Amino acid sequence: MKVFNFFIDTFCIFALLTLGSLMMIVSLKILPLEDALIKLQDLYDSGPERFQIGVAGFVFIVAGLTLTKAMVKKMRGEDEFLVIGESGQTTLRFSAVNEMIQRSLKKFDSIRSCNVSSSFEQQVLKVNLELIAASSVDLQTLKPLIQNEIKEKISKILGYDILINVSINVSKIVESPLQMA
Repeated sequence: MKVFNFFIDTFCIFALLTLGSLMMIVSLKILPLEDALIKLQDLYDSGPERFQIGVAGFVFIVAGLTLTKAMVKKMRGEDEFLVIGESGQTTLRFSAVNEMIQRSLKKFDSIRSCNVSSSFEQQVLKVNLELIAASSVDLQTLKPLIQNEIKEKISKILGYDILINVSINVSKIVESPLQMA
């Protein structure tokens, strides 16, 4: 979700909830008559209009909460994926998988930094790693170690094995084998 759309949706939600709450306060006469505006005083005096404002306030509150629920589902749905395995269905978040991979790569001293991206297509978890490695490391022996580490960690989380495709790209080789940030 784009940042601008997030702010628009958030503003709409708060506007609807505020307007709905105000209308409920007016219809239930919670707001003192002395402090109300002249228009609000007219609403207090007429029963049918007060009922209409109360119903409209309720509709605005329901609309605001429905929009909030839809937005949360939309945001959550982009980050989750469903794995169907031996023990049933499991839902995982890409952010959790990426964070777990980042933490598991910290044990490799020869990796200076790593960018992780993952996707799930046709029951296969695809993990892409962009590494910055130290010049003293043998990349041919490091790549299988990293792949095995990632597969073990994900299998340990799920409790069973799934198909995992790990692609490792070394974008840069540096002199010092500093710890991953």
